Amino acid sequence: IQLMTKFGNRIIKAKWREKGMMAVLAGLKIEGLDRKGMVNEITEVISQKYNINIRSMNIQASDGRVEGELMLYVNGNEDLHEVIHHLKKLKNIQKVYRINRHT
Repeated sequence: IQLMTKFGNRIIKAKWREKGMMAVLAGLKIEGLDRKGMVNEITEVISQKYNINIRSMNIQASDGRVEGELMLYVNGNEDLHEVIHHLKKLKNIQKVYRINRHT
């Protein structure tokens, strides 16, 4: 309790998955060209195909470009790399990379 009062903004909650592995929070940055249905495809890949929980998502489009930041609970680097690889294959996605953001 004492650590939480002093460092509450630095504490990250972890969730347990069915496999018994601890999920960790990881951030992704997505950049590309805007198009209809893109957000739906991104969430389908993450939530349905890889069964990964999305903690937060902020996607903005302007002048035909789209940028987004996502915070995901993943079981490890392998899961994260698979998601990144799959997202890069989506139409109009130009960049997907990991970011370190614990908010």
